[in-house]
Amino acid sequence: MSVAGVGPLGKLGSPKNRLGAGASFEPLAQMPGIGDDRRSQPDPMTHPYTRREILSVLGAAGAGLAAPGRPLPNILYIMADDHAAHAISAYGSRINRSSRINRTPNIDRVAAGGARFTNCFCTNSICTPSRAAILTGQYSHKNAVYTLNDPLDPKRNHVAKELQRAGYQTAMIGKWHLASDPTGFDYWNILPGQGEYYDPVFIDG
Repeated sequence: MSVAGVGPLGKLGSPKNRLGAGASFEPLAQMPGIGDDRRSQPDPMTHPYTRREILSVLGAAGAGLAAPGRPLPNILYIMADDHAAHAISAYGSRINRSSRINRTPNIDRVAAGGARFTNCFCTNSICTPSRAAILTGQYSHKNAVYTLNDPLDPKRNHVAKELQRAGYQTAMIGKWHLASDPTGFDYWNILPGQGEYYDPVFIDG
């Protein structure tokens, strides 16, 4: 599992700017101050965004959502490996509804206070290429990460760099697995390669 967190520029870990502390992401139409008549706003669940639009929204969060006197929203992105959507009960599959075992109440609580992407797909299902595609918003033939051994070019632009430009402090903790050191993060602490499942060693950057 990897966790990427971003918060307004400030001392990392301070109560005000602790990464992900109390963070939630609401669809734009539900945010206070966005439009006088909320009923006139499109429902984000029935008007899906493209990958590039999502990256643009995230990258422009500082400029587009921060009105005078309103703090920048914290953003917490969690990427978990090797499971389908129905492994998370917030997505409401029959497996989740019929079993008391396969429930994820803490993730469900985050989903209830944020936004779920119910029709979102990655263009490459392999671990390393999928990470590169999600970060860059590019197909594998564009970002040049085709296999588990291909590195992500540190000079290539991606969403964390865009968030930095928008005034965010960024961090990456967990499984990076892109055959190069992370860039675009003010702090990173990653597993070497795929890492160990038990008592793992981390590389602090």
